[in-house]
Amino acid sequence: MISSKTRSSKKSLDLEFSLTDGSILRGKFFVPVSTRLTDVLNDQRQFLPIERTDGVLLALAKSSIKYVTIIA
Repeated sequence: MISSKTRSSKKSLDLEFSLTDGSILRGKFFVPVSTRLTDVLNDQRQFLPIERTDGVLLALAKSSIKYVTIIA
């Protein structure tokens, strides 16, 4: 799990990732309060830290993402 200190300075987004292999990944992504999701998706990092719905943390390769949906 991500520490509460990290979460307090970031906002949580519930996202659904459609991946290039056809699979779907749902989870939380934490971005700094003043940062847009599109900024993070377009920065130079190759991986995104994602917390799956079961609480497992993983590093998702941006190159494997086909598109992202924000879950309301």
